[in-house]
Amino acid sequence: MIIHLSISEFSSAAAIASDPSLLNTPFVIAQGARDRALVLSPSPVAKREGISSGMRLTHAQLIIPSLRVIEPDHRLLLRAQEAIGTIVQHYTPSVAESRNGSFFLDMNGTTRLFGPVIDSAARLRSEIHASLGFDGSVAVAPNTLVANVATRTIAPSGLAAISVGQESSFLHPQLVTLLPGVGAKIASLLHAANITHIGELAALDESQVQAFLGPKGMELHRRARGLSTDNEPKSTHPGIERRVRFGEPLLDYCLIKAALRLAGEESGFELRKKNLAARRISLSVQWADGKENTRSITLSEPIALDTHITTYAETLLASLLDRRLHLLGFALRLLHLEVEVHTIDLFDVEDELKQQNLQAAVDRIRTRYGVASLSRSGATYGK
Repeated sequence: MIIHLSISEFSSAAAIASDPSLLNTPFVIAQGARDRALVLSPSPVAKREGISSGMRLTHAQLIIPSLRVIEPDHRLLLRAQEAIGTIVQHYTPSVAESRNGSFFLDMNGTTRLFGPVIDSAARLRSEIHASLGFDGSVAVAPNTLVANVATRTIAPSGLAAISVGQESSFLHPQLVTLLPGVGAKIASLLHAANITHIGELAALDESQVQAFLGPKGMELHRRARGLSTDNEPKSTHPGIERRVRFGEPLLDYCLIKAALRLAGEESGFELRKKNLAARRISLSVQWADGKENTRSITLSEPIALDTHITTYAETLLASLLDRRLHLLGFALRLLHLEVEVHTIDLFDVEDELKQQNLQAAVDRIRTRYGVASLSRSGATYGK
């Protein structure tokens, strides 16, 4: 059995957990120039007034003129993610986490220690709320897919349990937009075909799915039938590592980040050349006094794009730079590699397909002229 813990609107939830006075304040997490900024995460009060993630900030401020705008705090998010992860690890060593407060716990073999899995789920939810102030959705199900849908049905908080054999009866009446991978574009296609519930998608045959969703739609069809790849064997490959030693000790964060970004792009390029994706990213930094610190994150879905790799790497870097001391260098590692399979999840983010095409174009240039010929880092550092 799998437990899925999900914290809705994790960015705003982390802000409230850090400053409880924000609980009854309408605010949003947003960044960028006011005329182009998007709402990244609305507070519960703002959400009740109709403000949602992805909305233009200017529109949100028309809805609530007194709306407070808070800049995203990546260090706060990482600390919150790590604090939740520490509690989660007490229940099982087998945990997959993704950004934004989502954790999947494989509870196989834990019943002798903790009793029924549903009891563990209830204790986990209660402990996280009491210790950290997060009130999330927790679901128990036979696989990650069903558990994921279950937490979406009870969001922003609650407890649900789906027994073995009940997967289809649970999934079929649910709205198709609750199925992981159904973003705005896919939802519009499904609704145009009068498919509004997961069971209606599951009832289609493969030729019908191919007709209006294409080959990638087959993965979505599998999910609609409650099929998960949890127990399918995964390819094993050695990790990819980039070690950077600066020519002289550095304290400038912008220079360090530029070097890290280039290392991430080089690692990602090697990853994609091997047709692989990574489920774990690890970063070690070496300080001028000889000490070394390492932090890692394990993801519920494998990643291969530069933008994803560098985002996670920079988040890890921000959490590691807690000393006012020069850095000698760092080591970036992409681990838990598996064969890359592009799934319908690409449509979860509206511009993800464009990113895929842009990445392919960039890689073609790099193949001919080298990775450093086209880099967002701005310069190369280290050796």
